Amino acid sequence: MNTQTLSAKNHHPSRQRLLLKMLLTEVLGVEPRQAEKDLEQISHQISSETTEKLARFLRFQNTFLREEASLPHGVTITS
Repeated sequence: MNTQTLSAKNHHPSRQRLLLKMLLTEVLGVEPRQAEKDLEQISHQISSETTEKLARFLRFQNTFLREEASLPHGVTITS
């Protein structure tokens, strides 16, 4: 399995995009096609501070739900 890890040290734009996509599709239930359109608009506008807070929120959600299925495609989020 190809596992992607998102850590606080990784500030790559693709990390921001993946976190936003997870928020839109997994948390908010936005359809994937619409999420991609929205990502085009917002992924370039998000600050690194907001990205870190989003990562913390998604870690909390994953811990709270205790469901690895809440992280798509073998993604893990570490601090």
